[in-house]
Amino acid sequence: MHHSASSAQTEMSSDEAENESEYLNLDVTVPSDTGPGQDLPVFIWIHAITFCSAASGIYDTTKLVADSISSGHPFITVAPNYRLNIFGFGDGNGSGKINLSLKDQELAIYWVRRHISGFGGDPARYTFRPDASFSWRGNVEVFEARAHELEDKSLREYSQKAFQQILTENNISRLRKRGFQDLAPDGIISIFTDTNIELDTKLRKAHGISPNRPTPNILDALDFVHDVEYTLPIEHLCKKLATANKRVYRYLLDEPNPWQQSARAHYAIDLIFLCGGIDISHKSTAERVDREMRRRWVIFIHWESPWGEVSPGTTFAFGPYGECEEPNEMRYMTRRRIYTLSLSRKAGIESCAAIANALVTGSMNLLN
Repeated sequence: MHHSASSAQTEMSSDEAENESEYLNLDVTVPSDTGPGQDLPVFIWIHAITFCSAASGIYDTTKLVADSISSGHPFITVAPNYRLNIFGFGDGNGSGKINLSLKDQELAIYWVRRHISGFGGDPARYTFRPDASFSWRGNVEVFEARAHELEDKSLREYSQKAFQQILTENNISRLRKRGFQDLAPDGIISIFTDTNIELDTKLRKAHGISPNRPTPNILDALDFVHDVEYTLPIEHLCKKLATANKRVYRYLLDEPNPWQQSARAHYAIDLIFLCGGIDISHKSTAERVDREMRRRWVIFIHWESPWGEVSPGTTFAFGPYGECEEPNEMRYMTRRRIYTLSLSRKAGIESCAAIANALVTGSMNLLN
């Protein structure tokens, strides 16, 4: 589809067509009066939230492109569709070796490189943004290119083997019988002590995990899991790329849900602000983040610096209270669990990951 950008608000709809034979199409949003030879930057958007569909106003990039035009930095967006569910991840025999979802996305990138010039885009200047559940896809893109230089084996092949190994080691029957919330205080503590890492006592104390705090133990253990599964890998990746003299930009998102403040800055909240497809005019602080996030992304998509590159203590923050800035060290420390993160780093990512995996193996029960 080729349509020009406007500022129209997109309404969410509960009606959604599903057809596994009509998945290979793209939504291309182009500034008006754009044609071949203009070589505009291209923003490739891979929708994902929990590997579901993109039939939502949240994913409409029209406002994003309109803002790029008004800022004098126009670009084109391409949002490809791809196979999901059993059509994307199943191969009929249960092995899971064929990931058609990834193949569809590779085909979409190939299409952009071959045909986007006809829409006025530059095939050599595109920004690839996998969303939410597929954010790991960006890491595959980064590392697999290097892996092909080193050996014939694919990272995807390795990842599949690793996933199967995890399922075997954790015993699938345990996944069905236990829940994270069912762990007694002593059970949570034993998971830390059983790893035999030197810092297990300090880690437990820093997170407030003790035999006398059953409910807080669960919440504190979840904080630990979050740090190990999300924060530490991101920090590690940023450090590695920066060390390799790559330009890396990192941001925090602390602006809470515009409709339910108590939900805080939850999973995928950035989609509300980035595309501007949902009306949040009732919340002025959220509107400020909404505008500023798109402005910074427009700069980034033009391969310019949206803020300072990653270095010790350097990051950008959207929110809370509508504030958008590079926080100083003291303000950063009030937003993240700096001390507990430092202990986890000292203990080692692999050791902490073993604890985190043991804590969450029971969370995938049949009632979820």
